[in-house]
Amino acid sequence: MQNHSLLSLKNQWLCDFISQSPYPTEQSLAGMHSYQATQSSLSVQQLSSENCSADDQLNFYCVSDNRTMIQFVKLYQLSWPEALRANIIEFLTQMDLSQPANDVQLYFVTKSGQGYGTAMVTENATQRLLSDIFCVDTKAKASFIAQLNHYLSHAHDKESWIAQ
Repeated sequence: MQNHSLLSLKNQWLCDFISQSPYPTEQSLAGMHSYQATQSSLSVQQLSSENCSADDQLNFYCVSDNRTMIQFVKLYQLSWPEALRANIIEFLTQMDLSQPANDVQLYFVTKSGQGYGTAMVTENATQRLLSDIFCVDTKAKASFIAQLNHYLSHAHDKESWIAQ
């Protein structure tokens, strides 16, 4: 499936921050290896463009500064087993926001002012891949994904895929 190229693009972008660092920490290397191990078992499926009821309490923030990066990492690390969280935090905090990827964006989502979800969005000219999705309300994850896809579709109408 051609969308694995989007998954590869995102994974390469993330791992380059560690692999190209002159002095990576042991924890960041361990976090990168844990992250890479989970990525190999993901399946990529096309998302339907179903209509969803909007939750007016959800606010979507594209991570573009240190404040939103910290919020993203604090929330996303909760999706990992507790024993791996410190390494995942170290891995993700190596991202350099001054070197953004045009194709990869991180999103931090709040509901009623509280951290609610995270996602990474990787795009090319015609397709969008949603990955690294975490929602604090696990029962509402499907709705969260649909609302995120709907939010993103307003800017650019593309074929949407999900990696889980």
